[in-house]
Amino acid sequence: MKNKNNGLSLIELLVSVAISSIVILMVMSIIVNSYNNYNRNNNKANAQNEINQAMNRVGDCIMEAKALTMESESSVKTSIIDEGEFVDSVGKTIEYDSDNEVLYITHQTSLPTNKSPYMVASDVKSFSISIDSECFNIADDGTFIGYKNPIKVNVSMMIDKRHRRVSYTQSYYIRDKLTTVTVEGNTYTVE
Repeated sequence: MKNKNNGLSLIELLVSVAISSIVILMVMSIIVNSYNNYNRNNNKANAQNEINQAMNRVGDCIMEAKALTMESESSVKTSIIDEGEFVDSVGKTIEYDSDNEVLYITHQTSLPTNKSPYMVASDVKSFSISIDSECFNIADDGTFIGYKNPIKVNVSMMIDKRHRRVSYTQSYYIRDKLTTVTVEGNTYTVE
C-alpha cells in the first residue's frame, strides 16, 4: 500500500514549534543581557567621564589660586587674580549644593550682581575639600599655628548616574605661595 504523507502530523508540528520557541528564547536572552550590559557599562563610563571633567575643573581652580578661603568642607573660594589687578575678575567659588546634588563653580567679580555660576557636575552624592595635614604648621608644644607652603588640598567626590556610583579622590598643590589661608572664618598665616 502506498502512503501519501503530504503534510506534517500534529505531533511533528508541536515538536517543531517547541524547539523553535526554545531557540528564540535563548537568542532573545542573549540579546537582552547584551543590551543590559551595554547600558550598565555606558552609565558607568558617563559617570566616570563627568567626574574626571569635574575634578579637572576643580583642580584648575585650586592650582591657580592666589588666595584660599575654605568656608566649609563643601565650599571653597579661591582668588585667581590678586585683587585690584583686574577689576573684572577676582576669584572663583567652588560650591556643592547637597540638596540638588550639583557642584558649581561661580566666577566672582568685583561687581556684586555679576556672578556667573557654572554647573560642573550633577548627581553628585558627596563632595568634600580639605587642606592636607602635611601642610599643618605645628608649634613645639603641639599647638596648631597655621599652615606651611606648598598648600596641598584634598578633594573627594562621588557621582551616581543611574545607580552607577563612581568615587574619585585627588590632591592638588596650589602653585603660588600663599601668605594667609582662611578656614571657616579664621585666618591663618602660611610660612
